[in-house]
Amino acid sequence: MVFSHLKSPRCLAATVVVFTLAAPAGAQQDSFRYYGPEEGLTSVAVKVLFQDRTGFLWVGTENGLFRYDGQRFQRYGSPEGLPSDAVLSVGEAPNGSLLAGYRAGPFEQKGERFEKLPLPGASGVDGFNSILFDGLGRTFIATERGLVEATTAGAGGGLALRLLPTPVAGGGPDTHGIFLEPGVIWFGCTTSLCRMSQAGGDFVSKSIKLQELIGAIENCSHREPRTDQEGEFV
Repeated sequence: MVFSHLKSPRCLAATVVVFTLAAPAGAQQDSFRYYGPEEGLTSVAVKVLFQDRTGFLWVGTENGLFRYDGQRFQRYGSPEGLPSDAVLSVGEAPNGSLLAGYRAGPFEQKGERFEKLPLPGASGVDGFNSILFDGLGRTFIATERGLVEATTAGAGGGLALRLLPTPVAGGGPDTHGIFLEPGVIWFGCTTSLCRMSQAGGDFVSKSIKLQELIGAIENCSHREPRTDQEGEFV
């Protein structure tokens, strides 16, 4: 049996998921359509995709930001207040506006234009998947100086931003690549994987070195299954 050496059900489940995603779908036939200059997408070096709450698809490329309405792509660039370099991340602010992330910083959509959003203690967005809304009134932005939390500021719809503490053991303040699960924020911090959880209104951070993460994965194929007091596998 190919999975016989995986003693832990959790490790087995993770391995099955990986093989399922990697295996070809024998009976399924996918259809693909190419979008390019004929539809208005004049830069085909696509870096990031994001669908906003109204249904528009936003496409970040090496040469500008594009919005797709189902028929045509509309480009947003220097005339709309955006930098001319690559778009690294696109996400939603807690007030519902669109945020486009560049090395020069995040830019907030104001109608048909964009305005730069000042970051506390940082200058720009650092990497892909670095702007993420949690659905609970907070947007997290990964920067070169740490993780920034954005919330709404009063009834005016403005944004309040604060720089969150970075784990000392993370190896540096640089953060990138955010993933959210209930009550927990995962993000890359320099050469480590950082986990931030909220307790009592404040954030508690912990970093996991790359070597520790690799070791934990390797242990999946060797450890004996363990259960907690209620008989659940851990």
